[in-house]
Amino acid sequence: MPWVFGEPNPVTRFTVSIEMRDPIAPGILKQIAEIHGRFRQELPRKIEQQLMALPLPFLPFSGPMVQQANFPHQLGGLVFDYVGPTGTTLRALNLIQNRVIYMTTQYNRWGETWPLAHRILSECGKIIIEANAISGILLEYQSTYQWDDDNAEFNLADFIRADSDLLPPSLIHRTSAVHSYNGWMERPNDDPPAARVDNVNVAIAEGPNLLGEPPTTRWQARIAVQHRLVFDAPIADRQQFFDRDADAVFPACVDRMHELNKNFVRRVLADAMIARVPGLAI
Repeated sequence: MPWVFGEPNPVTRFTVSIEMRDPIAPGILKQIAEIHGRFRQELPRKIEQQLMALPLPFLPFSGPMVQQANFPHQLGGLVFDYVGPTGTTLRALNLIQNRVIYMTTQYNRWGETWPLAHRILSECGKIIIEANAISGILLEYQSTYQWDDDNAEFNLADFIRADSDLLPPSLIHRTSAVHSYNGWMERPNDDPPAARVDNVNVAIAEGPNLLGEPPTTRWQARIAVQHRLVFDAPIADRQQFFDRDADAVFPACVDRMHELNKNFVRRVLADAMIARVPGLAI
């Protein structure tokens, strides 16, 4: 089959995050900065981002000009990451505004990737939830595939499911650049009550060559499937969200979103491609 992907699977970026009702306070960020040792082995570098306060003297509703020097230095965000030998970020935890985001470009299998993400997000989330309720969860997979044949033979027949209910029927017949961005909202019959926003994005475009290849154009397919769960009522109970093992809200919701994500990918890819992707075949 002319469509190929990198080993061990086509996932190029995995993201899972928790969203807070309010921005994370500088004092809470400071507490999290101080527990870096709990996950320093996995994310050895720490970057503290200072909160900036800029005067706006020219707005008609502003008060007297504020001197920047009057503002003490406060944390506005945190990044913990692991940088590979080539200088690219392979794993990272980003705390910014009202979100705590874990991402990795080294996704192997769910059973290997999720335990680390769960542990690190829980370490931070258990501190934040004491002062700031959790309003939602996001999970996203980004995958990349490349056409490995003569460009004159380029087609999507063995790649995209012909009867996909998540893509326009005409997409499979395209022989050049094309994209389909599709999103909607549903209310799953799960606990706790929430609305879920799903996005399925497929983009086919000319992509970079593989390392060591001669400078010829290759076709590349990128698929991003994202789920964002927004709770009807923000959750402020640490035990309910984190401390009930697999029955806690956080792992239970993420596990359902992970299974839903795989289901959506199966509804996008052709059977021949599904059979080649680890973890997708039923």
